[in-house]
Amino acid sequence: MAENVSEPFGPKGVPKRVCIIGAGANGLATLKILTETDQVQSGQWTLVAFEERNRVGGVWYRPSHHHVLPLLTP
Repeated sequence: MAENVSEPFGPKGVPKRVCIIGAGANGLATLKILTETDQVQSGQWTLVAFEERNRVGGVWYRPSHHHVLPLLTP
């Protein structure tokens, strides 16, 4: 059964964890917007982002030593 999203805390007052998959443009924008919410500011939610690569930026990240690599697009 899905958790009631109107309840700000999880069991025993533990903050809810909000997971963002991917730290590309959309993931970073989502993190920024959620960081400014009352739930995060008051400690009701904690944010965590997961990224497959070792750097954020998604398809826009290009290592400086690879000048000719094409963008990685799905």
